[in-house]
Amino acid sequence: MPVINAIAKKDNLPYFKKGEKIKVIPILYKKDTLIVNEIYGLFKDDVFIKIFEKMDLKGNMKGLKVIKIADKSYAPKGSYKDSVIENAIGNRYPSSIVRSYQDYFEKV
Repeated sequence: MPVINAIAKKDNLPYFKKGEKIKVIPILYKKDTLIVNEIYGLFKDDVFIKIFEKMDLKGNMKGLKVIKIADKSYAPKGSYKDSVIENAIGNRYPSSIVRSYQDYFEKV
């Protein structure tokens, strides 16, 4: 995933101002990473009661049924994790300072 050069379409002070050149720099996973463990559902008389990880089970399970809902989910090495915004003077800010890149930036 390449670095994207853009120009700010509107101000977001103190981070950048309209017309300023910025870069969106992706952060990628360095190794295969577990994102979510297996997910299970707890049912009683075929009625869903609770969602949980298997390790959360405690107490009396009489009359309850546990069903696996989803497998483990992994992010492969090299896939997108997050990004940072770098302004013209080299300061870097988290992607969370803007809600949507399309609302704030235009590619150049």
